[in-house]
Amino acid sequence: MKLKFAYLFVLSSILSHTAIAQSAEDYLKQGMDAYKKDNFTQAAQLFEKACHGGEDQACLNLGKFYRYGTGVEQNSNKADELFKKGTENRQKECNNKNMNACERLADAYYEENDFHHATPLYEKVCNSDGNPRSCQNAAAAYLTEEGVERDLKKAHQYAKKGCDQKAEESCRVLNVIKDIQNDKDFKTFSEKCLFTKDNVSCLKYAFRLEQLCNKNQYGACHILAMSYAYNTTPAIRPNEEKAKKLYEKACKGTNNKISEICKDFK
Repeated sequence: MKLKFAYLFVLSSILSHTAIAQSAEDYLKQGMDAYKKDNFTQAAQLFEKACHGGEDQACLNLGKFYRYGTGVEQNSNKADELFKKGTENRQKECNNKNMNACERLADAYYEENDFHHATPLYEKVCNSDGNPRSCQNAAAAYLTEEGVERDLKKAHQYAKKGCDQKAEESCRVLNVIKDIQNDKDFKTFSEKCLFTKDNVSCLKYAFRLEQLCNKNQYGACHILAMSYAYNTTPAIRPNEEKAKKLYEKACKGTNNKISEICKDFK
């Protein structure tokens, strides 16, 4: 009788743990459903239950809620704690060369706009197993300066890796790069960027401005400086340090010390 009771107790414990794991997944799904319906308070409660049950994505979702005060009172410290908890297992598995975990870790950093951590991870995954999605993300990062300096050669390298595996988005990125390299239809895409704010056209425009500025065409340096300072051109992320250097170059490059370029430089 004692043995039977012990067996039932063990079986009950196993089933109980299984139920907890299943309910955590269910809580995550229900939380996502509540989020899509803008029921943020309910979503936060469900994500908390899923997080306690071991769903790392629920911890990350709840962390973002605390980061921005969505459905909960804003709390940056709590957000940091939840991000750490949500990425802990991914980091361990990534350290053990699990590339799927590395990509999921990169995604977590990317969603936090932490490109300095996300982009090297996407590069690591792309270089390790040629994962087309990570290759595409690495290529895009070098085009749009997400945690790295803009670099056409590296962008081409990663886009080609993705395109070689028939990843359509990587092929589209590769075609954009080829257009930039060939200086194709500069007038068309510069006007399209300025008047329609088309992202692809603006990306080509940004590269062309950089090429001109590097050839000491100071008007291009000034336009670039304004873009980095005031985000006037899509595909150029605000960057005060770059803006200052470009303003300085534009100002020093003109003989007229009271020109509009120098007035903008501080």
